Amino acid sequence: MPLPRPSPAAPGTLGVTRGIALGVLAALVFLLLAVIGLSAGLHGRVYRRVRVSKQLRGRQLRSHRRRPGPHALVLDEDEPDKVP
Repeated sequence: MPLPRPSPAAPGTLGVTRGIALGVLAALVFLLLAVIGLSAGLHGRVYRRVRVSKQLRGRQLRSHRRRPGPHALVLDEDEPDKVP
């Protein structure tokens, strides 16, 4: 005697349920990635601010613009066309 097969609630319901489940799963993955990205971005910003404030504390809060170092390209004002 064959076992009776359970009938679905309505034809096509399984596809809709699977689509909803996949949509919810995709939304959860997207939210997880967004939270990870935001926390990494905020951590980087806070870390940069702490590092700059430590540098400023040692320099008596001077402006923290980058000054050109010895590697910077310096053109002679007398001969602007000549490149060293």
